[in-house]
Amino acid sequence: AKIKGIFKRRYQRDILSADGVTLNLVDKTALIDEKPVELPAKKFELLALLIENQGKTLKKEYLFGTVRGSDSNSELQTLHVHINRLRQVEQCSTGACKGQSCCSDTGRKKR
Repeated sequence: AKIKGIFKRRYQRDILSADGVTLNLVDKTALIDEKPVELPAKKFELLALLIENQGKTLKKEYLFGTVRGSDSNSELQTLHVHINRLRQVEQCSTGACKGQSCCSDTGRKKR
C-alpha cells in the first residue's frame, strides 16, 4: 500500500479534462463548461476513469470492478445508473435539459 501511494503521488496527473469537463483529482472538484458541479465520490471516480481512457472501449465489468471494487456486493446494474446520472449532470449543467424542472444542482431528479 505504501509503494502504491508513492507511485500514485509521483505519476498521477492532478488535472484531467476532456470535452468541456475538467476534474481536479487533488481536491476532488469537477467543472463542466467552467461551471462547478458537485459529484458524489463514485461518480467522480467513474468520470475520471472514463476520461483517462477516452477513445478506448472498456468492458462494463472492468469499470464496475475498478469503481465499486471487486468485493462489492452491488450489482452491475448500478454502473448503468451511475452513467445515466453522469449524463444527466452534464445535460443540466450545459442547459441541454431545455429548462425542464427535473434537475437540481447535482443533476439528480427532484422528487
